[in-house]
Amino acid sequence: MTFKAIFLMLLAIANGANLHAQSQPATDTTESLLKRASSFVQSGDYRYAAGDLNRVLRSEPNNAKALGLRGIAMTKLGEPQRGIEDLSVAIKLNPNDPANYLGRAEAYEKMERMEDALADRDAAVKFAPQSPEAMWARASTRFALKDYEKAAADLKETLRLKPDQEEARAMLEKAEAEVARAEMARVRASLANPVKQVVKEVPVTAVRENTPEPAPVAVASTTPVKVLPTFKKTEVAAEAASNSTLSDHEQRGRDLLKQGKVEEAITELSLAIEAHPTAYTALNARGFAHYLAKNAKKSLADLDEALRLNPQYTNAYQNRSAARRLAGDKEGSAADLAKARELQK
Repeated sequence: MTFKAIFLMLLAIANGANLHAQSQPATDTTESLLKRASSFVQSGDYRYAAGDLNRVLRSEPNNAKALGLRGIAMTKLGEPQRGIEDLSVAIKLNPNDPANYLGRAEAYEKMERMEDALADRDAAVKFAPQSPEAMWARASTRFALKDYEKAAADLKETLRLKPDQEEARAMLEKAEAEVARAEMARVRASLANPVKQVVKEVPVTAVRENTPEPAPVAVASTTPVKVLPTFKKTEVAAEAASNSTLSDHEQRGRDLLKQGKVEEAITELSLAIEAHPTAYTALNARGFAHYLAKNAKKSLADLDEALRLNPQYTNAYQNRSAARRLAGDKEGSAADLAKARELQK
């Protein structure tokens, strides 16, 4: 290498050093280091961020912001355990900062500690209920845990807060599809043996005491089923008229529900109820169909009537619990679910 080449190389190095020196403050303060580290984190330059944050923490080891940012940086650099350690200290120092909970939740997620991640994202939503980022993060965790109903609720709130969040919109479609699939599995199970229900003995005459008499074409047996002295539940035949029109329409409606043809099922079940207004099994089935159609008002009307006719109808309590939840009546939903469990004992 010639003398001239060496000289030019040294000159370039010197110029580079001068430019770097000019780009740095004469004396980096904690504030300037934190500001720069935050910019590095946002741009994805996590190693540079960690370098600045280490400088802050050497002089201020309990700086909550620096610990939080470094925890996030270390998680992004593939060291989630170190991230958890930093973020846990940051949370202890500043327990109201949602960013630290979100950061630690991501670290937990990388270590497949999903319940811990959900707990931190719950905390983030608590401290920042209007943050679409916090709501979206919790929805993602709930979806991963297959809690599709709660995930859907969070995703709807995310889209309310940030309507252009297309990723949330796509996940909401998947979550709602999973909820519908679960509901259809439940209705298939409940309709697998539509004629029999396990209930405590309720004489049909007592159930009908204050109800109008049906048309004389189809009258169910009014003979009460004998109950053992131990008061254990007795399997009794659910009300099913011998009239072929009723049985055909109700059975067809139940079959349509199993196929997911909700509107057609409602039509058939309505014909069954029109022929025999006190058929509480048909009312229960139509109430559930209205629930699947997201019509809480009509669902509750049918299920209320089914339970008026047979107050011991376990499946109707289960269905009304779901309908009340759809209508936003959480307390009523919980009460019906408790009643159904009581009847199943």
